[in-house]
Amino acid sequence: MWSTFYFHKKHHGIFEAYKKTIFKFFSALFKYLIFLILQKKVKKNIYFARMSGIFNAAIGKKSWFRTNLNHSIENK
Repeated sequence: MWSTFYFHKKHHGIFEAYKKTIFKFFSALFKYLIFLILQKKVKKNIYFARMSGIFNAAIGKKSWFRTNLNHSIENK
């Protein structure tokens, strides 16, 4: 979500970036709260990461979060 905000800010300006991502932020916030109540840890973490990405981009912080994917690396 950080990159979505950054893309719109870079190509269309900061107001357009806010306009394009404000709904996504509140949608992620709502879903985060729902999954928090339902105690669904994985889904809760996903929507927290989405909120965090938009929020950090909006306040000007750099991208910092990377998912932990368990891919096997083949020997070269």
